[in-house]
Amino acid sequence: MYFRKKGNKWYFTIYITDQYGRRKKLERVGGRTRAEAKQKAKEMIKEEDHSGVTFIDKKMTFHEYADFWFHDYAELNLSPGTQYRYQRALEDITAKLGDTDISQITSFQLQAFLNTMKKDGYARSTIGLYKSIMATMFRLATVEYEFLHQNPAQKLQVPRSGTLQKQTRIFSAQDMDEILTFYNRGKDLYIPICLSYHLGLRAGECLALSWDDVNFEANTVHVCKTMCRNGKDDIILNRTKNKKSRTIVMDTAIMEILRQQKKDQDTNRTLYRSYYVENNLVCTKADGSPLRYTCISGFNSFCKRHHIDGSFHGLRHTHATMLIQAGLDLDYVSKRLGHSSIGITSGIYVHTTKQREEKAKKIMEKIFQT
Repeated sequence: MYFRKKGNKWYFTIYITDQYGRRKKLERVGGRTRAEAKQKAKEMIKEEDHSGVTFIDKKMTFHEYADFWFHDYAELNLSPGTQYRYQRALEDITAKLGDTDISQITSFQLQAFLNTMKKDGYARSTIGLYKSIMATMFRLATVEYEFLHQNPAQKLQVPRSGTLQKQTRIFSAQDMDEILTFYNRGKDLYIPICLSYHLGLRAGECLALSWDDVNFEANTVHVCKTMCRNGKDDIILNRTKNKKSRTIVMDTAIMEILRQQKKDQDTNRTLYRSYYVENNLVCTKADGSPLRYTCISGFNSFCKRHHIDGSFHGLRHTHATMLIQAGLDLDYVSKRLGHSSIGITSGIYVHTTKQREEKAKKIMEKIFQT
């Protein structure tokens, strides 16, 4: 059996085999809580048993389970952008396991699937995504839905790549001069680049920033939204990646850049008149229309063409690295970046923190030498 909430009511679904041997799925209203729905389902099962109809508890194909899991879990708990990525991944997984009864799927099968992905040249990060999806699906199938007695995905491993994982590269001062020479004021990506470099914002956070979030009097920016891809569309969510908003201080340079952007938008509003698109976003095209998320890939292509080893995310990485190297506390940098914990920041910027430790060691040796 499984459950899902629609509106203010919980529904339960069971499978039965009728007197003709045909397998059917029944969905009924269970009540206003999950507990009420579970109790109603048990009562219905007893009634079906007494009527001579066989109740099928856990038998379903992976394709059936994937469809249920996506609607019951993914749509309720994941952002549209993540849902889109999961849908694409599930197409591949279902192509391999779709007709298999989930109770017959083994750890060996799942691990072999991941190993084949490596042989086929998939990136380690992509294999990790598939592994994470399967781990979540089978954990819920075992613990939450009770379809299975054992979790076949519990000990899955992402195959080792045999090469060192590539670190996100920071941009040098020379790199930034070249970037801002090309993406100068008036270019679509100028403002997003400046926001990420000066404030450490993620790409989606840059594109979703509105003027309501900018406080020139307090010299702060409130980061509370993000733009993400939903298929071919861009949508703005009223939450950040980790669902936590943050308010960060602006330096004088980015403040002046944003003041000028506001003036430029006012000028363009006069030029375009009725054709100007009103949306209150900070990052816009000349006619006021929002920047598409796909514009970020244009920056990455620019880096490749100009032999600069980096990506748009490298701007955020550069910002954080400069702050740590300047001596700011890791806790402050973590909160400024919007990481869910300081451990994430420490893990990402381990090389920078090691440099600080070496520097501290040399200073202490000078202080305490006899």
